[in-house]
Amino acid sequence: MLFRGKDGRLQVWARSKPDIDFTPNEMAVAEWTYAHGEPAGAGTQTLTNIKAFFIPMKSLDEMIGVIGVQYDFKDLLLDQRRLLGVVSNLSALAAARWVKI
Repeated sequence: MLFRGKDGRLQVWARSKPDIDFTPNEMAVAEWTYAHGEPAGAGTQTLTNIKAFFIPMKSLDEMIGVIGVQYDFKDLLLDQRRLLGVVSNLSALAAARWVKI
């Protein structure tokens, strides 16, 4: 999960494993996802030359952050993308309260 830091740039706030990190190119795609509010990266039609899929976390009135998923498969299945969309929506609802603090 990536959220805006005090410097205005996205920062990784939570990860599934401590040794996972995004490359500069992947971070650029995460920034694009945040700025445009659309999924990007692996398995999409936008900025596909990376091994990560990024999906925006949106509340009703603003962007909250971005969820990034690294994987070694060719594409995510449609059901997997839908599930990530649900996770993104629920995460945005939960995070909207404390991101504003």
